[in-house]
Amino acid sequence: MTSYKMSHMTSNTQQQLDGLDSKTIMAIESELSKYDFMAKPAEIHLPSNSTQNIISTRKLFVWPKYSNSPVCFLVQSPHITRPIYYDRSNHKGYYLSIILPPVSKLTVYLANMIIREQQLQVEDIIIYNGIPFWETASYTKRWQHLKTMFDQMPAQPKNIPFTTILVQPVSLSEWISTYDQTLSWILQPDTPQSQRFYWWDRTTSASTPASASTPASTPASAPASANTSAQYMKKMSTPQPVAVLLCLLAVKQENSPDTFILYSSEGESIGYGCVQSMKMSKDLAKAVDTEGIVDIKMGSESRNELRDRQGNIHVEVKWNTEFNKYEIINILGNDIPLSASSFFRKDE
Repeated sequence: MTSYKMSHMTSNTQQQLDGLDSKTIMAIESELSKYDFMAKPAEIHLPSNSTQNIISTRKLFVWPKYSNSPVCFLVQSPHITRPIYYDRSNHKGYYLSIILPPVSKLTVYLANMIIREQQLQVEDIIIYNGIPFWETASYTKRWQHLKTMFDQMPAQPKNIPFTTILVQPVSLSEWISTYDQTLSWILQPDTPQSQRFYWWDRTTSASTPASASTPASTPASAPASANTSAQYMKKMSTPQPVAVLLCLLAVKQENSPDTFILYSSEGESIGYGCVQSMKMSKDLAKAVDTEGIVDIKMGSESRNELRDRQGNIHVEVKWNTEFNKYEIINILGNDIPLSASSFFRKDE
């Protein structure tokens, strides 16, 4: 069985990586913009209104998502001396000292830098030698290409501050035996031209015991919650769609009742949040300590400084079509990770 637990490491990998200059970023953007499909986000929230159709009609591969940020690009080009790890949502990245098989044209992988674990997890290849693999090849074929590449990977320099690993996806049926309710998950359709989905379980309580109906085929080592949630996702026997949690930072505006600006995990404004019930208005007033609240000007303060201010709280939101804004529907603990900006519509 694939194990998803990883031990924490203490060295600061990020400080050991060389950042990109603006000229290099412009060159990368110029290359990526030549492919129309690159205008779409590679990763989106699993839409609750079509979850049943996606689960029941598509062949899916699943693996855990350890980072709260959108998936990034691992870029390789004959015009660039070293591979680049590029976060397109923030227009920043790092040069990497890893050695990859040589290419003659632009090659782009999807990857996640798991800083605390000192690991670079490669998860997909979407452009290979200028060919748009994402548009023409199934995920099965793309992953097999990655597997062949990793089998032929040259020996890596000893001074690299992280380990490069290949993601190990499982089928939807195998997911039952590897399920962990505490993790977020990626669901990757096998068909070409299919964005992958991000899902965080809200259907299973961490304390939910296995029921008497647990199948005998479920491994004894599987978490008790696997039967209640992974099988729910597989069978979709209820008409109620899986709830997808969208979490934003709500910043109270001074002298403005029920006025909050919503921010993503990168500190990007998603617009004003609307409050549609008297109960939620009262709950927000209780949760926010208004003493010392000031208007926030993004750019002058880091995301962490925003979070530390009094009156800034994590909230669950949903899109309100009547007001064309995100509505605050629940107050969350500050330990709930914020969702990335690429998962949201922008306030118009």
